[in-house]
Amino acid sequence: MLNVKFITVLAVLFVFGFVLGKVAMSKDDKVTMTAAERGEHIALLSGCDDCHSPKVFENGIPRIAPGKRFSGHPADEKIPTIPAGVIGPQKWGALTSGSFTAWAGPWGVSYAFNLTPDKATG
Repeated sequence: MLNVKFITVLAVLFVFGFVLGKVAMSKDDKVTMTAAERGEHIALLSGCDDCHSPKVFENGIPRIAPGKRFSGHPADEKIPTIPAGVIGPQKWGALTSGSFTAWAGPWGVSYAFNLTPDKATG
């Protein structure tokens, strides 16, 4: 079961990104952007890639996996067993998977879902 505070924080972050996207654009930008460009602008400001795009490491730096933008948690990626006593009061608050698309905490495990419009996979 998802924690109400966790959901509230996610909702606030999404709304903040959406509002920031509206404020950060001039009227001229709004007129000349296509719907797809506007959507990409909002997605970048909202940080959607942070959770919904699997990452790979290049020279020790996480980058979006090629061809996987907004595809969510890879179905074939196994989540390691979380050692007992690692998450809790006065300990770590959350752990993430190697692709940064799954998060484990006191609420359980949350998986980022696919945001792509692809009919076969999204």
